[in-house]
Formats: sequence, structure tokens, C-alpha cells
Amino acid sequence: ELKAQGVTGGVGAQARALADCWKNLSDADRAKYDELAAADRKRYEEDMTTYRLSEEYQQRLQQRNSDLQQQRAIRAMEKLQSNKSKRRAGPVTPARTKSGGKIPQVEQIGGDAFDEIAGGEQLPQPD
Repeated sequence: ELKAQGVTGGVGAQARALADCWKNLSDADRAKYDELAAADRKRYEEDMTTYRLSEEYQQRLQQRNSDLQQQRAIRAMEKLQSNKSKRRAGPVTPARTKSGGKIPQVEQIGGDAFDEIAGGEQLPQPD
């Protein structure tokens, strides 16, 4: 119909022509399209309600939550590693320690973030 009206050009020109046609429609003509839109909206909401109650959606939701938890744990570990590397001024030598030459014990990483990354594997305990 647009070509019959003499509309030439790309998508932008066609969109402007359609917008002008919509603006020039009477309220009675627009009501027909509003009714179609309302029916589509109602159908969409019903379909989404059915889908959200489905087993498929529940499985996808659980997988998504699991993936998000794993991503958060990875980011937390990366941040922890990044902070550790920023604090390092050099190798730990007897001259640089406050404990008289003894290398201090590294604290064990704990919490859910580590458990997610390590898959529940325990770190070796220092003697």
C-alpha cells in the first residue's frame, strides 16, 4: 500500500509514512486495532501464566539461579585474588616478616563462595 501511495526510500521513510497514517486515523478506526491489541495482550498473559507454571520453566529458573550463584562465586574469588595481588609488595622473606623470620600461615578461605568453586572440597589443614 505504501508503494501505491508513492512512498519510496528505506525503512525510515516507510516508518514515517505509517506513523502519519496512524495519526490520521479516526477514533472509530483506531478502536478496531485497540481491541485486537487488547485480545493479544490477554492471550499473551494467559500463555505466560501457563508457561511459568510448567516444569520446563521451573527447570530453567533453577538452572539460571544456579548459574548466577556460580558466577557470583567466581567474581568473589577473582576479587579476592585481585585484592591479594594488590597487597603483595614482594616475596615474603625472613627480613620482611614481623614474626622473626617465620612465614605466617595463610588464612583459610571460607564461605559459600569458596564452597561453590571448590565443589565442597576441603582445603588441607596446616600442621
